[in-house]
Amino acid sequence: MMKKTFTILILLGAVLSASAMRSTNTVSGTVDTRDYTLEIDSPYGSDESFPSLGIRGNYSWRSTVYCSMADYLFEQDGTILRNCIGFYGEGISPGSGAADSVDVVLTNVNSTLTWNWNTAYWVTRAVSGQGGIFGGSGSAGWYNEGQSYLLKARPDYGWLFTGWSGGASGGPSATNLNFTATAPTNLLASFSDDPDGDGLKNTNEWAVGANPWMADTDGDNFDDLFEFNNGLSPTVDSSPFVTHIQDNPDTYGLYSSNVVLDVAIGQALFQVQGTTARLNLQLEQSDDLKNWTDAGDPKEWELTLDPDKKFFRVRSE
Repeated sequence: MMKKTFTILILLGAVLSASAMRSTNTVSGTVDTRDYTLEIDSPYGSDESFPSLGIRGNYSWRSTVYCSMADYLFEQDGTILRNCIGFYGEGISPGSGAADSVDVVLTNVNSTLTWNWNTAYWVTRAVSGQGGIFGGSGSAGWYNEGQSYLLKARPDYGWLFTGWSGGASGGPSATNLNFTATAPTNLLASFSDDPDGDGLKNTNEWAVGANPWMADTDGDNFDDLFEFNNGLSPTVDSSPFVTHIQDNPDTYGLYSSNVVLDVAIGQALFQVQGTTARLNLQLEQSDDLKNWTDAGDPKEWELTLDPDKKFFRVRSE
């Protein structure tokens, strides 16, 4: 729209003397009659904005426009919080501020005002086992997006921290966690009184100097619980004792694998009734080692057992 120029006549009169003549001065000025617009923008709160979002016109130069926005909004079942923290713009006075409502004066033909927000996420914190989480916003609270919070996992006596899960990850060494929320989160810190799963509690492991993170501290193929329960040391290699026992079977009443195979019954049927033992043998034959048939009548032996312990075996000549 073109500017229009008006001529304003200002009459200046003064009596200079009885014979003085009257004089008139003319002053020219420019008045801006263009339509001014204000564009309102915001990433959130479209239903709460006044004026509504978009371009609004029919304002005149240096018009005062009242603008407002909701101070906070909840999203996603109340787990995301948007806080209106002020505004900024061009062609408005003031050009920025921290309020959610303001009277702005338009100084540009095309002016803008943008509402500014921050975001917070609802974070819950829980523990598995016995221990606690310190720092941050308590057992549950709002965590600002982009802000780092130092959280500390502390086990109770007899327990060890095993890691974080949920909205953060970290193993046993990450007892101190720099946590930044990027979404609503259920944060879990886990503690265990037997992290190696050998059945021996941490307090017992510590008492004998064993490693609670290793099921077999000394690497002798006997887990810490077995050695603890049987009077052995989980920190001393017990394999020499096993070798000694294996090398002296008679001393410890052991039988070799060959001896055990000798007394295996297989297809022999051995029955004991009272003091009588019966052994029934059946010879079978096969052409393919899969299908077997009887090669004759079974043979049966019967004998009376002595009250003393005896061993029997069947062998072929």
